[in-house]
Amino acid sequence: MPYPNEHSARLKDPDDFAADSFRRKADGTIYGKIKVPATIDVIWGKLKGKDAPDDQPIPQALRFPTKDWTADEAKAWLEENKVKYIDFEPAEKKEVKSLPPAGIKVPQSWQRRSFPFRELRVEPGVNGQRKIIGYSAVFDLLSEPLWGFQEKIRKGAFTKTIGEADIRALFNHDENLVLGRNKAGTLKLWEDDAGLGDEILLPDTQYARDLTVSIERGDITQQSFSFRVLREEWSHTPSQEIRTLIEVELRDVSPVTFPAYPQTVAQVRSVFGVEVRTVSEALSRLESGSMTEADMQLLRQLLDNIQNRLAAAPGPVAHPAEGLQDDQPNALANLRRQLELAERL
Repeated sequence: MPYPNEHSARLKDPDDFAADSFRRKADGTIYGKIKVPATIDVIWGKLKGKDAPDDQPIPQALRFPTKDWTADEAKAWLEENKVKYIDFEPAEKKEVKSLPPAGIKVPQSWQRRSFPFRELRVEPGVNGQRKIIGYSAVFDLLSEPLWGFQEKIRKGAFTKTIGEADIRALFNHDENLVLGRNKAGTLKLWEDDAGLGDEILLPDTQYARDLTVSIERGDITQQSFSFRVLREEWSHTPSQEIRTLIEVELRDVSPVTFPAYPQTVAQVRSVFGVEVRTVSEALSRLESGSMTEADMQLLRQLLDNIQNRLAAAPGPVAHPAEGLQDDQPNALANLRRQLELAERL
């Protein structure tokens, strides 16, 4: 699909490459003799079967920012330098811009997110080192309610940042507990159809050894990531506002003891922004057969939100893309458990 704000020349089919080998770098030399200007980015990767540490990456695509290149100028440069390509996609005609709806204030600083699924494991690495493999983010999955909206991440949101940024792997987002770094080759990051994957080659430190034990015991099962939003889109449904992250700047990925959800204990006294008492009264009228039209609308809205949360519930699936299990709890029972918990607080 066309990229916003940049033209793309595909030199080779990306399916021929190892998915976790792509890196993005400005300028350089391709094919040993063609000097690429600093205003052009090269997407480098390693072919499948040739992705060992000693194998050299090759150019897979070239990206031409629209602020420096028109589509005709990009094609002319390719022709002048005899660069063969299999496809050329002009940039999207309009830059993606969207502002949050009135009344919604979105944090502008670094933020953290976690996704409730189990995809964190320890595997043996080279020379006796161990590595952690997992997912820090999932695409197209609605988050829990945030600051008056829900959020999802579009595939491709991390493409640029993982090719350019200096990203760390930390434990519990603690900058004193460094587990890996992409610039040092001890952290690998990639996007696939499911989300943002990562592989951390652990250092020989006590805190890293302790972490592997905690993961293997099942005490730590999730990851989080720290980011800043660069581009976003907003959409509206009758029951909620939805923010879609189009591009983010990634700072770190982190195995975490507690997932980074913005909810607080005080918010448990409400269910998706509705007072517990109001929901309890609507349920009572439902059971007594005296439900009003307003009650019906309220409960349907709550059930829709619960279904979205159930879709994100952890389960013993091998991969987040494999879907839900058939034995997910009944949505109404889930709502009642939330109410009972809230009323005890």
